[in-house]
Amino acid sequence: MKYKGEKCSACGNIFTDNDDVVVCPDCGSPHHRQCYAASGRCANHERHGEKFRWKSEIPEKKSEKSAESSTLVTCTECGASIQINEVNCPFCGAECKHEKPADNMSVKDKTFLMFYGVRPDSKMGELTVEEMMSFVKQNSFYYYHLFRRFSDSLGKISFNFMCFVFPPMYFATRRMWGWAAVTTLLSVLLTVPLMLVYMADITLTDDTMRLLSNSAASFIAQNREIFLTAVNICNVVDFVMRMVLCLFGNWMYYIFTVKSIKRIRQEKSKSPLTAGDLRTQGGLLIRNALVIVIVTFVFTAAAMFFMKEIMDIII
Repeated sequence: MKYKGEKCSACGNIFTDNDDVVVCPDCGSPHHRQCYAASGRCANHERHGEKFRWKSEIPEKKSEKSAESSTLVTCTECGASIQINEVNCPFCGAECKHEKPADNMSVKDKTFLMFYGVRPDSKMGELTVEEMMSFVKQNSFYYYHLFRRFSDSLGKISFNFMCFVFPPMYFATRRMWGWAAVTTLLSVLLTVPLMLVYMADITLTDDTMRLLSNSAASFIAQNREIFLTAVNICNVVDFVMRMVLCLFGNWMYYIFTVKSIKRIRQEKSKSPLTAGDLRTQGGLLIRNALVIVIVTFVFTAAAMFFMKEIMDIII
């Protein structure tokens, strides 16, 4: 047993092989199952705000250190797999400048999986649980349950509030740039009738703002009911699009995750795939939200410019 010889965080008694141990998913503190159930929370609950992490009181075994030293890394010069403790590559003779591989999973992820009895190397469709959680990073516990259901073909529908409110921002922050571009373009196109009505009203009421020619603005004003009907139709289409993305957004992210990890595997086919490789290309990138806001503004400005030119040509 992994925690044999350690002390229960609640009662202080030493664990034996026959003890049923549960681990706090926040700090990693081990407890007897009955101790945890009796208090209903971790014995170190009050220290969670200090970002407390439980540490073993048993010295690290030499076998663990020797296993670490036998880890394979890739030579930066010839691409050969070599031991991490090599000073010079035995194949090309170059000085080894590799970095120690990052730990495959965070303590929080490991304790979560241990608490639910899930092995990191267990299969989830074409992925392992470890690969999925390393790539997803933020909210990996939430996506673990969703991806498990998707991989077991138990349905594709779930609820993604962000995909309803602002789909391009969700896709951009999750690095799904193809869907981010498509949803941004559709969102702008569906506001075209409303923008035309707005531009006509401004042109006819404010002499200092000539967003359209007088003839184009007058034409829209004369056919205002038709344009408002088009606005209502576009609003309905936009609502339907958001609902579809809200219900299938998580499944789309699952497909993206599977394809991305398979691509990273191919790129790293000559060297061991580490969690660091997956974290680098996955996860949540907040600055992409600002990028997509700027892109949306540019698309909207471009749409207004082209609408003005087209209306001037037609009318």
